[in-house]
Amino acid sequence: MNHVADQANEPVMRIRCECGRWRKRIVIAGRLMPAFEACSCEGYEQAQASRDAKVKRQIERQKAENRQKRISRMLLKFGCNDKYRNVTLKDLRVVDLFNQEFFHAATEFAHGERQGLWAYGSVGTGKSIIERAALNGRIRAENGENAFYLSASRMIDLLRPSNGDAQARLKAHALEEYIFGPCKCLMIDDADKPNITPAYVALLFKIIEHYHMAKKKILITSNCNHSELRDKLKVANLSDGPAIVRRLMEICGKPFELTGAVWYQGKLKRRS
Repeated sequence: MNHVADQANEPVMRIRCECGRWRKRIVIAGRLMPAFEACSCEGYEQAQASRDAKVKRQIERQKAENRQKRISRMLLKFGCNDKYRNVTLKDLRVVDLFNQEFFHAATEFAHGERQGLWAYGSVGTGKSIIERAALNGRIRAENGENAFYLSASRMIDLLRPSNGDAQARLKAHALEEYIFGPCKCLMIDDADKPNITPAYVALLFKIIEHYHMAKKKILITSNCNHSELRDKLKVANLSDGPAIVRRLMEICGKPFELTGAVWYQGKLKRRS
């Protein structure tokens, strides 16, 4: 395509179209525009369609790159830098037939068909890894949906630091703002594992109540069933303990008991 300027060092004033016709630069109110007048020939329309398609591909490629960066950031934040942050449900194979129903529910959660998921069972039955895979799938499905993984044993240390460290308090404040703000999916692992104190129960109730009222998604794992968890929490806090279990069952439905084992990338995680 030919470009012609009227004088040296002057902007290009006209370009030759594919059909040979000169297209002049558009001038509006005495100001040169960056575009040239259109042509009605078939060659111009084909070239314009090609240019539009190229621009569209560039925009889509940039969107895909931004989406992948956002997903990577959220998986990193959700996984807390552990080795399971990129695990997917396709990486897993349930060994025990009794766990198939829970695996199906986890798949529904990953597809956005459930608000919550609660699994209980002894160590090594696959509670945590399946729920992590479900939330990883949810993050990918929603282009990097805001999510976070919170180990119950570290909940008090992370959100209620007692060492007086200013940096720890600053991190705790930022994390609390995130959990009660933009975070849409929260996983609390081993809810009955830490030392159950009134402070822990009060914090757990505050989190569960917020996610219940805001209709956000939540995943819970525990070693004991709902009745046993209610009794444990009630010892520390007579009112909030039973309320936590009620809210969880409203969000997640009846908890799933896991037994047996689960395959992950060819390695069998057995119940101890």
